[in-house]
Amino acid sequence: MKVAIGSDHAGYEYKELLKDYLETKDIKVIDEGTYSSEPVDYPDYAAKVGHSVANAKVNFGIVICGTGIGVSIAANKIKGVRAAVVNTAFTAESAKNHNHANIIAFGSRVSTIEEVKKYLDIFMNTKESVEKRHVNRVIKIHKLEGWWSLNKQGNKQIILIINLVTAFFIETFVGMLLGYFLGRFLDNLFFTDKTILAYVFLFLGLFAGLTNFIKRVLKNINGGNKDEESERNWINIFILLARFHSCCFGALFYF
Repeated sequence: MKVAIGSDHAGYEYKELLKDYLETKDIKVIDEGTYSSEPVDYPDYAAKVGHSVANAKVNFGIVICGTGIGVSIAANKIKGVRAAVVNTAFTAESAKNHNHANIIAFGSRVSTIEEVKKYLDIFMNTKESVEKRHVNRVIKIHKLEGWWSLNKQGNKQIILIINLVTAFFIETFVGMLLGYFLGRFLDNLFFTDKTILAYVFLFLGLFAGLTNFIKRVLKNINGGNKDEESERNWINIFILLARFHSCCFGALFYF
């Protein structure tokens, strides 16, 4: 799990304590600031957390100011964000269960740090309700922002499909040019039977296309939470394989 956390100067101390608390639970924390108790403007840091959540870079966000109200208002200006101020066990559970909140806001001048930890645990252990009445209400909230924001945060599968289709057509367009000339070169240099060469390219294309697809799916699911260095190495390999995928279409286009 990955969490983004941000605060103004009033919430700085709580932010640091919550970071340590979450890390003891093996939760990766992205610190969006502020980084000292010097006076700052809370909208700047609430927006950073909001963008991380809206772009699905983290599982959820935490924002802290003196009351929790200011940071929640600011975060809710980001499309796809559902920020809720929490100051009781009931609001912590309801925010997640009923409202599908993806950002939880705390007030350092309202709740003690022990209370905040308790509410945070309740929030993390509560599941979003799948009851039709609750789901419909959340959908109506996002309809006020527009269709794209709903899908960007609420339906990662659609975003994944869009990314895959876009990458497919871009790679194919470029690959058709490269593959066309590569096909001509290999045809003139090595092959007299174009059918054999076409099958070679087809095999490489299917293999590379499948591995590239798996890489993108795994990256989307894992969100880079674990084995990031190993994942980067695999991504580099898959990118090379994806070039074969592109060239495959270009070569087949040539034949």
